[in-house]
Amino acid sequence: MNFINDILNNLDKIYPLLGKNHIHNLEDYDIPHINLYGPEGSMKKFYAYYIINKINNINLNCKDLEIKQEKILIKNNSIEFKLINNKYFKEINLFNKLNNEKNILKHYIIDTIKIRNITTKKHVFILTDFDKFSFNSFMLLRRIMESYTNNVLFIFVSTNLSKIPSAIKSRCLNIRCPILDNKILVKVLQFLTKKYFIEKKDLTKIIKKNEGDIYKILFDLENQIHYPDSNGFQNILHNDISKHLAYIKKEKNPIKLIENNREFIFKLINFNFNNETILENFVEILIKKYSKYIDINKIIKLTNDTNINIVKSYRELYHYELYLFNIYKLLQT
Repeated sequence: MNFINDILNNLDKIYPLLGKNHIHNLEDYDIPHINLYGPEGSMKKFYAYYIINKINNINLNCKDLEIKQEKILIKNNSIEFKLINNKYFKEINLFNKLNNEKNILKHYIIDTIKIRNITTKKHVFILTDFDKFSFNSFMLLRRIMESYTNNVLFIFVSTNLSKIPSAIKSRCLNIRCPILDNKILVKVLQFLTKKYFIEKKDLTKIIKKNEGDIYKILFDLENQIHYPDSNGFQNILHNDISKHLAYIKKEKNPIKLIENNREFIFKLINFNFNNETILENFVEILIKKYSKYIDINKIIKLTNDTNINIVKSYRELYHYELYLFNIYKLLQT
C-alpha cells in the first residue's frame, strides 16, 4: 500500500496538481457538512483527508491512523465494530455493520459528540458508503445534524447522489468527485514515482489499462515496480487471497479464524476491490489448489450464492464472513 500511503502523506503537495478539482476556502470548522460523491475509482476519500488537513492546519500521515475496535452494549447485546481513528477525526463505514447503523448512530456517535472535544472545535466523523444508508438511518442522522450543529462536522463519502434524501443533501455542501483526467493522473503518478524514473508513456499505459481508477492504478503501479513480470493489481489480490486460504486451511481455532477473517475482509472492502473480481479469484485458487479437499460443485454454488446475496443486500462484510467460514468448514471436512 506504499503509493496509497504516499498520497495521504503528501496531500498538500499533490492537491495543487488536480486543477479544477481543488476544494477551496477551508480554513476552520465553520463550514457546512460536506458530501463528497463520485465513482469508486475517484479521489473522493483522499479529499476527505485533505479537508481534515486544511481545517486543522496539519499534514496527516498514514502512521497517524489506527484501526480501532469499538464496542457498545445494547440490551445486553454486545455490538462490535471497527473504525479508523485519529485525534482529529473518526472514520466509519456504517453500511457494513449489518443492521446496527441506527444503534451506532444513537449509542456511539451521539454519545461521542455530546462530550466536548478538547483537541478540535468540533468532533469530525467521516462516514463512507453514505448513499447506502437505510431511510431510517438517514432520518436519524438528520436529527443529529439539527440538534448538534455546534458539536459535529460530518464528511460523507458516497457514490450515488440520487440515493441521498433531499433533507440531507440540503444540509450539505455537495462536491462532485469525478475520475481524474488522464493528464492529471500522469502528473500525480510522476510525483509519486520520482525515484523510480518511470517513463511517461508507461504511466499512461497503466492509467488507460485501469480506466482511471486511482486505487487500481496505484496497486498496479506498485506491483509493476516490485514484480515487473506480474499482472498488476490483480496479482496483489490473487496473492493475498491465496495466502489467506492457506491460513484458513491450517487454522484450528474458529474464534481466531473469525477475527482474522474480519481483518482480511476489511482490507478488501476498504481498498475498493471489485466484488466479482474477488470472488473469481477465490474460485480460481480453490479449484487449482484445493480441489482434492473440497467438492468443486459446492464451492461454485457457495460462491454464486454469495455473489447474489451481496448484490441483493449490499452487505459485503456479513456475506464475506459467512463465505469464508463456509470455506473453512469445507476444508476441514
